[in-house]
Amino acid sequence: MGDDKKLIDGTSKEGVVIQRVIREVGGGSSYPVLTKTNYSNWALLMKNLRHKFDLATFNDGEAIEDFVLHLNGMATTLATLGEKLEKSTIVNKIIRSVPKRLKHIVVVITTLLDVSMLTVEGLTERLQAAEDADEEPTASLQHEGKLYLTEEQWDT
Repeated sequence: MGDDKKLIDGTSKEGVVIQRVIREVGGGSSYPVLTKTNYSNWALLMKNLRHKFDLATFNDGEAIEDFVLHLNGMATTLATLGEKLEKSTIVNKIIRSVPKRLKHIVVVITTLLDVSMLTVEGLTERLQAAEDADEEPTASLQHEGKLYLTEEQWDT
């Protein structure tokens, strides 16, 4: 999303189109009202957003939660504009996109669990637990390899 061209007021062209289409939806409608004037904008926006969703990958050092929030944001925008993504689509996207450091966890999850019944939250919690378990303990817990004993403890 950061590569969008910014307008003078700091908004992106994509954001302006989204606001315009949403404004034209109206209060009670669940899908945008498409007219001759906004259909081409809507079609290009939908194609662009879906393409971004399909190409989304983990950035180096990105947390699981951040990536999932990013995907959920795109899915929400797509749903607002008329293309509702199934939860299984988001789950499968996360599974396909995990970094190498978590591939072994994904293999275990897909082998032992029914992926079609897995929720985004359930998958996120499992991947987050694996990520937390792999973190190095803090320096205060390691004592940096030093042995801290008093003289009395050393003598006994």
